[in-house]
Amino acid sequence: MADTLDSLKKYHWKSIWAGDWTIMPCSDWGEHYITTLRVNGEPFVRRVVFIFENGKSSCWVTEEDISVFHDRMIKMVDDKMSNVNILANNLVQAAKAALEYMDENKNFIDYETYNRYREIIRTYYNAHMPVKYFADALTGQQLEEFLPILQKARVEAESVFTNTILFDKMIVKNIGEKTGIAEGLLLNTTRDELLHIWRNKAPLPKDIKQRHSFSALVFENKDPKLFVGNKAKEILATLARVDTKENIVGSTAYPGKIVGRVKIVLDPTNVRDFRQGDVLVTRMTRPEFLPLMKMASGFVTDAGGILSHAAITARELKKPCIIGTKVATQVFKDGDMVEVDAIKGIVKKI
Repeated sequence: MADTLDSLKKYHWKSIWAGDWTIMPCSDWGEHYITTLRVNGEPFVRRVVFIFENGKSSCWVTEEDISVFHDRMIKMVDDKMSNVNILANNLVQAAKAALEYMDENKNFIDYETYNRYREIIRTYYNAHMPVKYFADALTGQQLEEFLPILQKARVEAESVFTNTILFDKMIVKNIGEKTGIAEGLLLNTTRDELLHIWRNKAPLPKDIKQRHSFSALVFENKDPKLFVGNKAKEILATLARVDTKENIVGSTAYPGKIVGRVKIVLDPTNVRDFRQGDVLVTRMTRPEFLPLMKMASGFVTDAGGILSHAAITARELKKPCIIGTKVATQVFKDGDMVEVDAIKGIVKKI
């Protein structure tokens, strides 16, 4: 554990997404991110950490890795509209293939179906990651010219994420029926553990119930390490170091300045006392957040980039939005009064 913490402390980390995915899919994505997902022959990132807390998850990579990836994408696209159109079209086609496969196979999932699903989702991420993180590297004229094309493709692909969550549940339901193991427990196994249970009727890991409450999956040099409980909390504290209790900084998704009452929302289906004009503070939004976003005066997220759901919706609704703060949901509490300065990218408690 000490070696892992020492290694993680060498870098500056950022949360690139947050959602409802479990250990099962993330264990596969982590391997893909650092091995087979490549641009110009180089991996997407060299290290990645997933945090899991009571059914919610977040993905962390180093700022250094993302910066290098941005540089490679800019060189690959070479300022050509034709190359941007290729990126956008690849994403739309990959999303279509993924959605069709999940729809066609949702009622019967065997070992071969699962392996084919993994391949298709990896192909989808090969198209998704370049679009999403290339957009974050754009500035000035490039941003003005290329963002509408990339955003259109990203919106068309949005439903893939919700469908993967549902499909993962179908996979473990199928396995659960054959093994007698509860679906919720299987979702907290790694891919290798799941396959071992599925094919060899192996027992569940001893810490399986604790994993749901708080765990961390760390990928460095391909070999994953899983930490549970307090060890996982130490890892999150290392990734999301908070330098201040008053102000936090992020990136502007849509400019403006507002003052409002904080409302922390982690689950949009279970919200009480959300008032018109509240400032929505969350890890990352998705389509289910839209009714709240229409009521809110502005949005602040822990994770996400210029093509995140929060950023796209902010531009559509013309509401101030700051993304990628890493720690907004930790620093602020329900009822805090804050000033959201989405011109400078600063959220200040007042």
